[in-house]
Amino acid sequence: MTLTATRPAESPGAPPPGVSGAPVVVPESLFTTSDHKRLGRHYIVAATLFVLVGAVIGVVLELELSGRGVDIVGNEYGRLYSLHSTVTMLLFVSPLWIGLGTYLVPLQIGARRLAFPRLQALAFWSYVVGGLLLLASYTFGKPNGQGIAVSTALQPIKGASRATDLWSASLVLVTVAAILASANLFVTVVKLRAVGMTVARVPAFTWSMFAFSAATLLSAPLFLAGMLLVYLDQHFGGGLFAATQVNGNLVWQHLVWLYGRPDVYLVVVPALGALTDVVATHARHPRLPAAVVKGVIFAAAILSFGVLAAGASIERAVVQPTPSLLSAFIVLPVVLAVLLWLGGARSGLRRPHVSLLYLAGFLLLLVAAGVNAVVAPSQHLTGGVSGSEWTVGQVHAVLVGAPTLAVFAGIYHWSPKIWGRGLSQLLGAIQWLLLLGGFALTAAGMWGAGYAGAPWHLDDHVGPTASSWFNWAKLSSVGGVLVALGLLVFLANVVITWNSARRAPAEDRPADPYEGSTLEWATSSPPPEDNFDVLPEVRSDVPLADLRAATGGPA
Repeated sequence: MTLTATRPAESPGAPPPGVSGAPVVVPESLFTTSDHKRLGRHYIVAATLFVLVGAVIGVVLELELSGRGVDIVGNEYGRLYSLHSTVTMLLFVSPLWIGLGTYLVPLQIGARRLAFPRLQALAFWSYVVGGLLLLASYTFGKPNGQGIAVSTALQPIKGASRATDLWSASLVLVTVAAILASANLFVTVVKLRAVGMTVARVPAFTWSMFAFSAATLLSAPLFLAGMLLVYLDQHFGGGLFAATQVNGNLVWQHLVWLYGRPDVYLVVVPALGALTDVVATHARHPRLPAAVVKGVIFAAAILSFGVLAAGASIERAVVQPTPSLLSAFIVLPVVLAVLLWLGGARSGLRRPHVSLLYLAGFLLLLVAAGVNAVVAPSQHLTGGVSGSEWTVGQVHAVLVGAPTLAVFAGIYHWSPKIWGRGLSQLLGAIQWLLLLGGFALTAAGMWGAGYAGAPWHLDDHVGPTASSWFNWAKLSSVGGVLVALGLLVFLANVVITWNSARRAPAEDRPADPYEGSTLEWATSSPPPEDNFDVLPEVRSDVPLADLRAATGGPA
């Protein structure tokens, strides 16, 4: 087995640093860095902080519904619900995947950097500024309507408020950031693969980020077009989404509404890739059928566009987030991926790891949601604007809870590479219990209220049967508190691990703690500035396993 791509030596005659004529190297700070590894860590922390705000708002909203006459937020329930939904869906799961991809994709394909390092820095800061503007738009003013979280279009108001302008600008910035980051990751996979790293040999997670980026580049511009129409509507009273317009509301649902666009379904695509790599690394026989895995992942990306084929009935559908038969087909790649994971792990695992708990939690939430999706039609739940609280529970389980557990499975799996030392597995297990229990209780409370007849998007439960809904709302409130605690445990885990890793000697920071098979485990933890001192030759999709076999090491 030969070695290639050693780090280039300094020019013979180049003056040493500090000597006159030597280039002055200015250390990069938090605000000036373009190193993909630092940006990836920044994405992970920023997304967690944003969703912590969203989780706290969610708890407040459920407390508002926990008793008759409870008044915590006054008349702002609708707008806070919009803020909670928007922060959770746009500022958390997808950016967290982008952060993990920003860190890992160059390492997995043997590249020394991203294709456009500065572009990724621009994308990150656009995301952060956009997220802060979104919070500011609800803090210092009142954006019109309930935003993109509801299926009914905003009513046109000639001369929109400054808060509405801030809200629109924030969503545009966050979307532009996603487009820039996705374009960068896409080009990196296409152009910067190491010698021998064919498309067929890229690891599952990199392939999933490639598919995710490609789908984002196709779907996100639709949202930008929708936001342009919203701006024209709000400022000039165009009435583009008015009920009097033919299919005006349907256009809103497919261009602007959170649950009518492909973007929200794409979070499952990186989950399939990350969990495949987790299983392949920790299983005794890591060789999963690469072609089948990549086909399943790409099929999930393609099927996410099935929601665009839904007609006006999408608004009245109870079983969100799969309101039509075509959009429900996205379940098939997930089922096939699970069968592949079970097949890969049939001979047992090399060692227990906390990332496998998160994988199990991902599956448990999806199974619970699937069972409820089968039961719900027999309970005669209603849809539409006065739809069921059951639907909100389904969205929390499928679009938030399961992808969150999947992304933390990836973070804990790759934490030795990201922070130089693995995150505490004890704290990771505690966080898993809090997150799984929190999402399960949140969804269960909403499912229960829905089965009892509770409608959605109301700021207070009223009527003769309302008293039976209060306890369900309290259960969801407890779930939200557990989720927030789980996020705090994660942040504490990161701080403790990062501080201890920086003081630890190199021998306490193993490059390959798992005997992994992909290229990210071929470099130090954390990697040097240009990622690799020596890059193994790539002759298959498991180059490190090939290297160990050639040198007589463990398979």
